[in-house]
Amino acid sequence: MNKIQKEMEQINVPKMKLEGAINSAIEKGDRRVKRRRKVFTGAASGIFLTISLGYFSTSPAMASFVSTIPILNSIIDPESNITERIDRKLEAENINLSYVSATYKPDKIIEVGVLSNNNEDFSLIKENVTNIVEDVLQKDKFDAFSVKVFKVDKDDIQKSVKDIEKPASFEKEIMDTLNDHDINVVAYGISTKSKEVNMKIKASPEYFKDIKQNTEDMIREILVRNNQTGYSINLKRQDEYDDNVAIYILPSIGEEIMGKRMYNATSISYSLDPELTIIIKTSIPDSSTESRELGTRMERNIKTILSSENTKPLLEGQPYSIKIYNQEQEQINF
Repeated sequence: MNKIQKEMEQINVPKMKLEGAINSAIEKGDRRVKRRRKVFTGAASGIFLTISLGYFSTSPAMASFVSTIPILNSIIDPESNITERIDRKLEAENINLSYVSATYKPDKIIEVGVLSNNNEDFSLIKENVTNIVEDVLQKDKFDAFSVKVFKVDKDDIQKSVKDIEKPASFEKEIMDTLNDHDINVVAYGISTKSKEVNMKIKASPEYFKDIKQNTEDMIREILVRNNQTGYSINLKRQDEYDDNVAIYILPSIGEEIMGKRMYNATSISYSLDPELTIIIKTSIPDSSTESRELGTRMERNIKTILSSENTKPLLEGQPYSIKIYNQEQEQINF
């Protein structure tokens, strides 16, 4: 897995799509899955997929442009990303919110779903929400995003909630037992219809190997005690360092680099083979002196993010490198 470049489609998973995203993450088709930690919301939600953007200005205009790129002295708390700030602002304005998401493919868009019904004039609501979101983006200087506001029918939401399978009576017993044994379950799904228990456990390879059979035995014992037989139990490991990079570190970088036009970033991804490498591709056309200076400034800003008090502990003292490429796939930071 570490040899594969990690790229996902969006920075934040909409609340309405949360269930499906977790299902995909544990690679099973359960309809009802719960998260033990805040992983798919806020800064924990996103990695980025390569996208296509416009061209970058060339010299001599570039020389003037590069001089305007600030060197970061402080950053936004990675636990509070742009979608969370928008979410809080809309709720403070008493907007009946369904979800907020930020996507990068095919365009950079803040998408907002607002609960409404047929009796309301949604055009006025849409205009108000759009203005609020644009104000937040302008304040944070995230000028790469456009805003789209959608109506979410309240009746459809209520129907969807009714259709969700009710929790199994033995679910709490399973989770309490694993918690008592300090088993760090980050995602799980239990389906009485398909008779499956699917779990992701955060653990080192060695520790997971030690606890896997015992964990399965505990779950099986509880199932049998509750007259539940014929279940398949699927346990998967979540690597803690990989988790830190994918869910916390990369989004904190992406918010700065991907959210602002001045960087001309088209994608951000990472590799863990043999060490953490942050990979940024841009629409910069050449490797001129000005282009290399821009790459160096971008690298310095990324290092500022990685050295912040919120992000640095997540690196666990591990070495890392940063590679920034122009559109010809030539590295421009040295």
